[in-house]
Order: sequence, then structure tokens, then C-alpha cells
Amino acid sequence: MTAKMSLKKPQASEYSAFDAIDGSHPYKELGNEFFVEYPVFNLKKGKVVYFNYDLARDMGLISKDHKTKLTSALEKKILDTFSIQIINEYDVLSKKRIPSHLIKPNTYMATRYLQLQHKNKQGKTSGDGRSIWNGFIKNGKKTWDVSSRGTGVTCLSPGSVESGKPLKTGNTEAGYGCGQAEIDELVSCAIMSEVVHKMGIYTERVLTVIDLGNGVGIGVRAAENLFRPAHAYLFLKQNRWEPLKKVIDFFISNKNIPDTPEKYDVFLTDFCDRFASFAAQLEEHYLFVWLDWDGDNVLMDAGIIDYGSVRHFGSCHNQYRYDDVERFSTNLLEQKNKAKSIVATMIQAVDYIKTKNKKNLDSFKKHPLMSRFEKHFNQKRLYYFAQKIGFNHVMFVQAVSQTETHRALLQLFKVSRYWENLKTQSGFSKVADGVNKNPLCNMRNFYREYPAFKEGDGSATLSIDDFISMTWTQSSPKKSTALYYKHSAQFTELIKCYDRVTTLMSKNSNTNILSILSKNAARWHPSNFLTGNSLIHNVDSILENYKAFNREDIIQLNVEKIVHFVSGETTALRKKSIYDVGSYNDKVNQKLWDQILMNLHEFRDEF
Repeated sequence: MTAKMSLKKPQASEYSAFDAIDGSHPYKELGNEFFVEYPVFNLKKGKVVYFNYDLARDMGLISKDHKTKLTSALEKKILDTFSIQIINEYDVLSKKRIPSHLIKPNTYMATRYLQLQHKNKQGKTSGDGRSIWNGFIKNGKKTWDVSSRGTGVTCLSPGSVESGKPLKTGNTEAGYGCGQAEIDELVSCAIMSEVVHKMGIYTERVLTVIDLGNGVGIGVRAAENLFRPAHAYLFLKQNRWEPLKKVIDFFISNKNIPDTPEKYDVFLTDFCDRFASFAAQLEEHYLFVWLDWDGDNVLMDAGIIDYGSVRHFGSCHNQYRYDDVERFSTNLLEQKNKAKSIVATMIQAVDYIKTKNKKNLDSFKKHPLMSRFEKHFNQKRLYYFAQKIGFNHVMFVQAVSQTETHRALLQLFKVSRYWENLKTQSGFSKVADGVNKNPLCNMRNFYREYPAFKEGDGSATLSIDDFISMTWTQSSPKKSTALYYKHSAQFTELIKCYDRVTTLMSKNSNTNILSILSKNAARWHPSNFLTGNSLIHNVDSILENYKAFNREDIIQLNVEKIVHFVSGETTALRKKSIYDVGSYNDKVNQKLWDQILMNLHEFRDEF
């Protein structure tokens, strides 16, 4: 009798999910006019210095129970997938020799979209200048877009366009044309994007950072939708109806909106509400994102992409403007109208699709969605203000459902905004990357400390001198004390309004309102707040130690520590197995952490 052989199915690799990220993407089905395709080759080098384990689990790239530890097998898979460079026009002309076994089987796309910094204002030359789309991956009901920056200079970069010829990757002859990404930029983005994500703001997130040496690297970003309004607006500016319809229909199909005659109206309403809410969120949480009507530095679903000019303010620096050489940016308070103009442009685009007649943008000033934007923005601004002072969602709903409490909350918002807008100077002063007017006080400190002050002694009264000590900023000159006293009537009004809101809320609650406000406000406004300036100094400190001690875990460990610390998750942080790859308390990391805390404290009021 012959024994039957047992045929076992081959086991899938532990990291086989990465194989789906192979350059393919449904956007390619729209046609070649939407992107430029490039072959890519494996660089066969690099170190994985940061990997977002939580994000990778959500994407299904690693198992839910995978340890927070970079194994040699995982690092190899990350490098095989993402340590790549395009074979660009310069490489073809110069007949660069690349071993065939290193060339990936699929091509990767650099997408076209509108960018105002290009001389051509119709998007004919602009798009992904140093990025390619690695592809997409499905996990459950979610689909994630994946792209990389620092993978080589494309023909869509400003440098390539201005020079009028193909550029070699790594060249230094053209601005915005080297095709590479600096490692400090990538680590900064890894930190800030994760902090913003934990705030509940939609954003790109960094999946991994690869160090290629010589100060450059590759940063891989992921989100459920990495497209921008600018991907559509270039065809609007070019008066090209068919490709515009294709790209808008692509966006709509990805949102699972039923294919009915009403689909464009449903899409527009959702687009309007998202951008109104996003603008309100940015304004109330002092988050500067350089918005403009072209829809370049913002995601299609109203979120943050490209952290190069993003700043998170410790106090309300709402007059800060970034200097981009050729022009100054908008400021915090102007972002609302820029978001509104993005919505108006999308209304124009959809109307063009529906009528095949492109109307002047001004004709949509009285469109119903414009008034809807204003109403939704004001509602959401009050919501995010309430969140800022420590309200949770249930408390806010309760407050606005009661007329008296709602009015009291509106009054508190008004007087708080008065204090946030006060400056120590009338004119602008130059700062490292732009111009600014320094705020008189840091209202984050008031929102965090006043409920604890009241809870400690219900009969205690905060004096204006106490308020000065509480909210005084590092940049305030001595004469600023007189400015506080000048506005003493508004100080009295601030305390009166705050106490009225908490008194009214306490009448209809069995919980300790002040305790809830104190706890929640401390999360939104940590005493050592992560500002743009403290981020720059902390990343410099991290990279100095990384280079000095040649330890990849220094970046991974301290990125995680900063994110969890400023997000108020220090208890959870110590329990993470991230400490298997680098000792939490070894001398190198402890000394570095002391420096990080010092930087957080020193720059806590800044921009």
C-alpha cells in the first residue's frame, strides 16, 4: 500500500501584506494625462530609523499582536518596499546603468496637480516634484493611499521646470529640484503629524523614515485619501471638462456616494462642511496650515498634508506670517476665508461639470453653500473653543441645548478671543522664518490652570496679578504689565463669564465640572507645549545623538516619547514594548530626554 503524501499549502510570509504596495493604483485607470509614470529601482541601502507600528497595524501591514520591535526581517521588508528611487529623464538621457534585477516590475506615478508657486498657473507643469505614489492597500473596510517623498526629482518639480532641462537626483543647481528629502524634515513630520492625529485632526501620517546617509532620507506617508483639491483644480483652470469630470467622479466613487443625479450635490455639501469644520479647528487650536484657493497644501477630505510650513502655536500667534521668499503666507485668522475660497472653487468645478459652461468664480458668492459654510464654521468654532477649555462632546451638547448656558458660553468665547488677540506691539517684528506680532498672554495657561485654581478653593478669587503670573509669556517685555492693567475691565468680564458657564453647567450635572475641565484642558494645553520652534530644536538634539552614538533606536524611542508625552499619554508610554529596543533610562536617552524637556519648556509660548 502506497502512503499518500501530505501536500501543504505554502505559508504566506509574515510581512506579505507589503507586497500589495507595488506601484499600482486605481487612479492610473483615469489616463496618462493625470500623472507621469516612472520606473523605479531598489537602492539596496538605508536604515529604518522610525516605523509607525500603530499605523502599520491599522493598515494590516503587521499583525495586531506584532511586538513594537524592528526585527531584521521587518526592516528588510520595509527597505525592499520603500528604499527606492525613480529612473528619471536625466537618468535615461545619461544612460545610467542600473542592474535589471534591481528595477521593480511596475512603474510608479507622480501625480499632476495645481501649485501656485509654479509660473504656469494652470497646473501644466506642476505636481509631485520629489514624490511618487507607492500604491494603496486595503484592510477591512478601509483603503490606504501610500506615497513617498525623497525618491528622486521628477519633471514636475519647480526646479526642473525653471531650469528647462532634466535634473539629476541630488543636484544642487536648482531650488526645489534636488528630488531628495532631508532627514530632519522627515523626523519632524513623523512627530508633528502623529501629535495632530491624536488631537483628532485629519492628517497624513508617517509610516516610516529611512535614513539614506548624508543627511537625506525617504519618508513614507499614508492616509485613507492622499489626494488634494489641487488634483482637480488644474483641469478647471485649463477649461478641460472631460478630465475634470473624471477626477471628480473618481473622488465621489471613493466616498461611496450613490451614483445618482444628486451625487454632485451630496459631494459638495460634504466638502463644504468638512472644510468649514477644518478651518474652525485650525483657528481654535492655533494650528497654522498655509491654505490657499489652489487646494495644494490640504487633503481632499480637509486635512493636513506637507508639514514643511505647518506651525503649532504655544500662544495665539495669529499675526505670524511665513516668508516664502516670493510672498508671505496667510495668517491664522485668514485661513477661514482661504478654506471658503477652496469650497467656492469646488462649487465652480462641479457647476462646470453639470452645465459644461464654466462661469466666473464671482458668480458663486451667493451660492447657498457659501452661507452654509459660514453657519457651519461658526458652530464648529464654538465647539472647538469649548473643547479647548475642557468640554467633552456630551457637555457641549448639553450646554448648547440650554438657552442660558449657550449664551453664557458665547460670551465666554467672545471675551476669551479678546484676550487671545491682544499683542505686545503694534507693528511686525522679524522672526527666523517670517514676521510676527507677539501675543500679550498665553491663554492656554489660563484654560489649563484656572479650573484647578477654582476647584482647589471654591471661594478663591483670581486677581489680575494672579492672571498676569499665570499667562505671562517669555516674549512679553516688562512694560506689558501695564497693558494687562489697561484691560482690567475685560479681565473681570473673563472671570465672570467663565464662572457663569461652570455654575450653569454644574446645576444640571452630578459630576464635578471643574475637575473634568481641569483634566481635559491639561491634555489640550500641556505646560510644556510642543511648538514649531521646540520641534526644530528637539529634532536637532535627537539627530545629534543618533549620529554621535550610531544608534537607530534613539530616533524611534524619542519620537514615540515626545508624541505620547505631549499628548498626555505618559502612563501608556512606559508600558509600550518600544523600550525593548532601547533602554528608557540608559544614560544616552536620559540625558537626551532632559534636553528635550528643556527645549519644550524654553519654547512653550512660541510659534
